[in-house]
Amino acid sequence: MTNVNDNAVYTMQPGTLYRKMDEDNQYLYLKSIGRTEVTAKKEVKACYSTSTPDARDILYKVELTKIEAYQRVWQQGLFWNAMMLPVKYRPVINFNGKEYPKEFSTDVSIGQFLGYRVKVGKSYTQFMQAGVFAGPTMIQFPTAAIDANGNPIPDKISNDNLIGFTHGAGLVFQFERLQLGLVIGKDNLGGEKSKQWQYDNQRWYSFAIGYKFFDNKWA
Repeated sequence: MTNVNDNAVYTMQPGTLYRKMDEDNQYLYLKSIGRTEVTAKKEVKACYSTSTPDARDILYKVELTKIEAYQRVWQQGLFWNAMMLPVKYRPVINFNGKEYPKEFSTDVSIGQFLGYRVKVGKSYTQFMQAGVFAGPTMIQFPTAAIDANGNPIPDKISNDNLIGFTHGAGLVFQFERLQLGLVIGKDNLGGEKSKQWQYDNQRWYSFAIGYKFFDNKWA
């Protein structure tokens, strides 16, 4: 950081509190107003009276390009968080010689979204995230009733709720801690019933909803 008046180079110590005084196309102009201290209870406390008069008299200027580069490196990187897919859109498919129309299913999936994020926009709380999703999913499996002779009754079909595995990839936009995005993937039922389910390993599309409860970036 450089004093506005004489180009001398100064360094603000870690924990310095400052006030933004002005901004132009190249610089931020800051003044020191105090420091932060860690109490005996490990709590961070702001102390506005500890800044020396000399420090308060200095008007610092910081190059915006350096701030942006620092924020970009600091905030981008690997991350993971929980994600929910409330609704899936399934396109038209052909299965065992029968055509099944497109549909929206409520096979809710909840799992982990692992990927890489980069900052977008001017806000430091906006990110674009690309990654992969995997987790368990509820699957509505149609089952026909059986008559006394052991034959299925076509007009008496019930949906059994089974647990399957879902996986996919997508793009997610994060604003503050709320996350919204688009995920493309497939469901797998497993076992013998997977051979009877028309949507096993078939592509679906879904919008994703998530909330970042923890700071779990790995960069």
